[in-house]
Amino acid sequence: MIDLRSESPLIQAVFYGNIDEVKSLLNKKIEVNYQSLYGKLRPLHVAAHCSGNFKPVQKEDSQEANSSDENLHETYIQMVKLLCQTGARVNIKDSNQLTPLHYACRSNSHRAVEILLGYSADANARDKNWQTPLHICSMYNAVECARLILPYILNIDASDKQGRSSLAHACFNGNYEMVELLLQNGANSNIHDKHERKPIHWASYMGYTDLINLLVKHGADVNSLDKDLYTPLLAACASGKSEETIKLLIDLESDVTSTTLQDSNIFHLACLNGHDHVVRELLYTHNLSIAQNSKGYHPLHYAASCKRGAFCVELLIGLNYDVNMNSHDKKTPMHLAALHGITSSAQVLFSNGALINVKDSDGNTPLHLAASNGQTSMVEFLVESGANIYM
Repeated sequence: MIDLRSESPLIQAVFYGNIDEVKSLLNKKIEVNYQSLYGKLRPLHVAAHCSGNFKPVQKEDSQEANSSDENLHETYIQMVKLLCQTGARVNIKDSNQLTPLHYACRSNSHRAVEILLGYSADANARDKNWQTPLHICSMYNAVECARLILPYILNIDASDKQGRSSLAHACFNGNYEMVELLLQNGANSNIHDKHERKPIHWASYMGYTDLINLLVKHGADVNSLDKDLYTPLLAACASGKSEETIKLLIDLESDVTSTTLQDSNIFHLACLNGHDHVVRELLYTHNLSIAQNSKGYHPLHYAASCKRGAFCVELLIGLNYDVNMNSHDKKTPMHLAALHGITSSAQVLFSNGALINVKDSDGNTPLHLAASNGQTSMVEFLVESGANIYM
């Protein structure tokens, strides 16, 4: 936030929406591009920022704001125009390399955007994160602003520092209208970021079924892989945000046998994140089988290591999976629960016959792992349950 007490009268007047004071100061030839003490903001940055749905907090005895709530928005729009008319530099950047156009887009003020573009604002300007005003529109669902900007865009698929396009940001934020607009204007549905993640990965991870359908309609690949070999389906199982998303991706013929770079399949990821509802969806609706991975780890191991995994543990035990199954390094689910201090899962395992004095390939019992990792509550539980402290 700006500390207005130390700022110039012009920036104060702009911030509080006092257009008469702004006019008076400009008539006195005050510097229209005055740089604030904070963030290298100029009056035009402030006006563009306030031109959307922003409403400044007024002091009880403040005389700075002479506009009513009803016309405050119009006042800021007029100030944007006035500042441009009196020589404000429309492409000047603040300390984050944001231009007034970035601010107007973030405030979802299409009228301010229209004015700035009329004064040759650069629609392709980059901030410190290499984001253009179109990226900002996609992040804040400023659809009308984007419509105005698109005719000036040199590359609709321009990427930011993370390699993410405007379409990727729109998908992550669930902005259907924005996604539709970008695709209609030629955005690449299969463009990827630095981690090889595509817009459909983000839509799947966040659970936006409507966006998945829209992306597929425009050629998105449901089996595309990121750098960690996650498909959109694996991403959806990892997040567990929407069972409908998982059902849709399977119906769209996603590969249900795919595994990540760490050799985790859809069940491993769902259990690792404690999504018992996802496990039920995969088991009962799609009749998929559960298996250990190449290291011998079963979804039950993953469920036991998750803070929210107790329900998954109960579900898998109810399906008669062995509570004492070994991975290739001879770790049981109890070893994993002890290692991560998941007492709730350990209690479920123990009540269903899990052994607590069994050793892994390194000779460690669950008690060894709990103690060496500072899991005090787990140590207490294991000792109370009969763990041998002399092994």
